[in-house]
Amino acid sequence: MANCCLSANFTGSHEETDVLKKNLQNLDKHLGPYPFEMWKKWLSLSSRITTAVIRKIESAPQKVPAVAELVETPVVNTGLPVKENILNSDDQLLAPRQENPLMALNFTEIPKNSFPKGSSAGDITKYSMDTSFVLQQMLSLWESPSELLAELQMVFLYFVIGQVYSAFEHWKHLTHIFCSADEMVSKNPSLIMEFIGDLYFQMQEVPTDFFVDIISSENFLVKTLRVLFANILENSEVDPQLKRRMIQFKQFVTQRFQWDFDAEPEDEAPMIVEMIENHM
Repeated sequence: MANCCLSANFTGSHEETDVLKKNLQNLDKHLGPYPFEMWKKWLSLSSRITTAVIRKIESAPQKVPAVAELVETPVVNTGLPVKENILNSDDQLLAPRQENPLMALNFTEIPKNSFPKGSSAGDITKYSMDTSFVLQQMLSLWESPSELLAELQMVFLYFVIGQVYSAFEHWKHLTHIFCSADEMVSKNPSLIMEFIGDLYFQMQEVPTDFFVDIISSENFLVKTLRVLFANILENSEVDPQLKRRMIQFKQFVTQRFQWDFDAEPEDEAPMIVEMIENHM
């Protein structure tokens, strides 16, 4: 292990390298045991991340801040008299700020158009719920589909380790897009299968109450996964291997988080209206 690290990182002369190699046994007493149980876990969470993916997402920063660093932008002269400017609200008097481009992470942009140009009314309605077109556009920005999955791994690690909230928000968006891509279940089952596998490892690393919405009894991941499970189960031509993996994953999250995916969502339940008879 030490010999491998030495040859990869050490830039000394051949004589210095030979001396260090011969002295490795003396160095062992100063080294701590490597946590191999953490190493396996790290591999499962970062298996797809490559140097190319890191360079694209971290195109500018050498350090990733937990909170977005804001910088002032030039104030545009409004041409208003000083008296009127003073009467403006405090928010207007504050110098406008924007995220520091030197520290911002370069996440894959989520397309604004969710349906192809020239789509019929029926297709517009379809793609408002099916995110396959959006997912396909995002995949086209990478050399291989695995790289978008690598981004999903990276943003999860940014939040879990670095507490970068913007990364968590992007992770939520990516997860929703993968889960709601109904067409991709048939067109690219291996991609959805790999996504479920990555999500499985991520779900092992978060507390059981992590995704609970403090405002409502439901959380976004229950709703999102319910869509994914329905897309797979209701597809008569679904790949059997994908269906098996989905069922295993559903059983895992149901047991770990005590989520009920079979219960009818409150917003889809029939409304009961009590009729009051009007006696004339």
